[in-house]
Amino acid sequence: MSGHTPFSELTKHFSAERLAKIQEEANRLLAEMTPQEQGKKQTALRRISAGVVQNLAINSGRPIIEGTRVFVDRIIGHLENGMSMAEICHEYDLAPEQVMVVKQLSSEQVQYVKGYVDALENVARG
Repeated sequence: MSGHTPFSELTKHFSAERLAKIQEEANRLLAEMTPQEQGKKQTALRRISAGVVQNLAINSGRPIIEGTRVFVDRIIGHLENGMSMAEICHEYDLAPEQVMVVKQLSSEQVQYVKGYVDALENVARG
């Protein structure tokens, strides 16, 4: 086994409404990809925003800060719980700009990240 969860397995854990929103977001992301990025389907890289990516070959596609293995959902959680940017930078060895890209995610992007991670956790418990 390759160690990652197939996307088809993850979709079983989303409501129809959430799945439709995720599909809409995925279509938008694919439309924004350059032809070179679209041609690299074997890497399964998705850009959620500038500085935030998913690679289905790494950690089952759990969104990360680009160039690191730092999970975006953890940074979102720390920010929501009042941790300062300086504390986050120190804890994860990140530049302030890297934390800022997470702070600048839209509410839809944050919902997507949280929903994806929830689905991964449900599959793992499953």
